[in-house]
Amino acid sequence: MYIEKLSALMEKVPGSADEIVEYAQTLTKYVNTVANQELAIERNRAFLISERIDQSEYIARIEKANDERNKVHDKACAACKNINDIARRNGQQKIFDFEPQMTQEHGLLKFSQDNHYRVAKFCADLTNELFEKGTLEKSEHLLDRVVEKAKEKSYPELNKNEMTEKFNEYASVDISEDLQIFMNERKTGMITFRDGCQISLKNPTEYGEYDIETVGCFSLGGTSCYFDKGDNGYIGREIFKNIIMEISGDHGGTVRIEEKEPERSSLLQDVLNGNYEHPNSCSAIDIER
Repeated sequence: MYIEKLSALMEKVPGSADEIVEYAQTLTKYVNTVANQELAIERNRAFLISERIDQSEYIARIEKANDERNKVHDKACAACKNINDIARRNGQQKIFDFEPQMTQEHGLLKFSQDNHYRVAKFCADLTNELFEKGTLEKSEHLLDRVVEKAKEKSYPELNKNEMTEKFNEYASVDISEDLQIFMNERKTGMITFRDGCQISLKNPTEYGEYDIETVGCFSLGGTSCYFDKGDNGYIGREIFKNIIMEISGDHGGTVRIEEKEPERSSLLQDVLNGNYEHPNSCSAIDIER
């Protein structure tokens, strides 16, 4: 939830607000650069196939696009470092979980591959929050998702007022009331919360209780006593709706609801497919009259 952290930092250090906005722009610019690079590769591959350019020209163009991407990636790493430095200088916790690691390449200092990996995720997360209101699924594929969006239309640059407006829009996205209605109707599906935590609602009872499995939830706070900790998350059986609403509140509210059909048992599926024969079927019994 980088928007909330950046917004709090800008309020704490208003004199550095313009710098913070400028650095934040660098992260979304990286997403646009990756999108432009992928479009350039597709375009130049078509040129190569149609023989509008030769192999050497194709390689030169791809190398140029890769160099541009790496330069912008380093700028994004520097922007994360600079924002963290502003936070530290003013007695605040760092915004990005990142420590600069420099390597030397062709006599030039560059950020490490680990830095690049981490910062690419920061870029995807911040872009999702700023321009998609945090509604895209927070996963290892998030960068691909925002890049695909940027290939359709580049994300715009924002001034301080526009970014503040985006912060407010992000804060207003909360469909927790829809979640209450969803559960009242005893529907099943995947619920995504503001911080990326997800819960799968299954097997609703007539009293509105649900079986729950979590994805990407590192803590359930005061509600954890209702759950067992599994290898891949928390598992709960017959969890009341008020507990689910409490979980939603603890994780910043509900931002996405994906309805899914209830899972059918293997027996019911066999019956529906016509593959089930009742053990007491008359065809299997020799009846004497």
